[in-house]
Amino acid sequence: MTGALVILGVVAFLVGLPVLGTWLEQRMRRSPRLAIEGRQITAIAALHEGEPARIRGVVAAREPLLTSAIGGQPCVGFRATINEKAQDPPEGWSPLASREGWSSFVVADETGTVVVEGRLEVLLDPDDGGFDLPPAAYALLEEDEVRMRDLWGPRSFRFQERLLRVGDRVSVVGRPSPAPEPARRDSPHESPRQYVMRGTPFEPIVVMDDDEAVSALLAPPVPVVALEEAPAARGHSRRAVAQLESTAVAALREGGPAKIRGVVSAREPLSTSPVSGRACVGYRITIHQRSEGAPAENGVLVVRREAWPSFLLTDDTGTAVVEGPFSILLDADDSAWASLPPSVYALLEEAKVPLEKEFLFRETLLAPGDRVAVVGRPSLEIDPAGRGSSREPPRLYVLRGSDEDPVAVIDDEEPVA
Repeated sequence: MTGALVILGVVAFLVGLPVLGTWLEQRMRRSPRLAIEGRQITAIAALHEGEPARIRGVVAAREPLLTSAIGGQPCVGFRATINEKAQDPPEGWSPLASREGWSSFVVADETGTVVVEGRLEVLLDPDDGGFDLPPAAYALLEEDEVRMRDLWGPRSFRFQERLLRVGDRVSVVGRPSPAPEPARRDSPHESPRQYVMRGTPFEPIVVMDDDEAVSALLAPPVPVVALEEAPAARGHSRRAVAQLESTAVAALREGGPAKIRGVVSAREPLSTSPVSGRACVGYRITIHQRSEGAPAENGVLVVRREAWPSFLLTDDTGTAVVEGPFSILLDADDSAWASLPPSVYALLEEAKVPLEKEFLFRETLLAPGDRVAVVGRPSLEIDPAGRGSSREPPRLYVLRGSDEDPVAVIDDEEPVA
């Protein structure tokens, strides 16, 4: 009887050992995240040189976007791994095949920006994975000369791919140091100090998903007022923008108007759409009232509410700043004559518009990750998010509009080469 109990105990131990190992492994992987989540958040404007700090913000590109090794997604950085189907190796074990690339990037909160570069410790959750490997994953296995079969037959694999993309919200822990000082101009006001978090093999910068709502990154709402008439249209038309040839960001030159195409990322606090509640770079809400004598598809404009701060646009050669005034030629994301959301009626009441008639609303959003084309006049300006050298301050091209010549922004559905 005692021998049988011993055998049962050994069997239970052997069966439970993998489960225990998995639990311990998950616990070990989770502990760095818990340590970061327990750290106090520091506003970027409150950073001090040499003091380790945790910042939270939105990712913006600083270099040409990379392409992930398996999914082929444009991104700031990626890590792709392939392992045995039944194997989830602990930290320190080498996968059967792996690829990764991490470019420097910018993190922005409502108080400023920080450049992140150098060695990273990335704790991002997988964006994609599974047992059905895409062709690109098999190509990596073949490139690394991984056997497709063993003594028992074909081998089974699983893949994971972690991405850091423009517009992602992250927590970053590192030790800030001052960015290279730009050329000083005579001014009675001292510009805020800019910082870089630069990782080393001995002290890497930790980057982790930040799923909490970053309320501090949301800009305050714009007041709502009733309108007598729509603002006059200015600037380029959709057709004129579509017919212009595009220029790579790296090939921009100061002077005449240029068209660039790329991916949008935030440069200022994100706005919140007053209708859908979505966080976005910018928005426009229009409400029309059905009226006799007015076109049936539009009616009479009674409310117009919008916010269009500056933003960053990145193609595969670099990043440019885009500033207003704007001529926004984006398609509406949502619209309806009937079944209006309660938030639309709230805007009408705020603008003191009588509610006894029928209304049409349209919501137009510009969100991080959107692909757009932009037409404006570029100028090369000092900016800590740009790239410089030991002799030159960092610079970025800025496409800035004016009341007479606003920057045109239009949807771009063509793939960005």
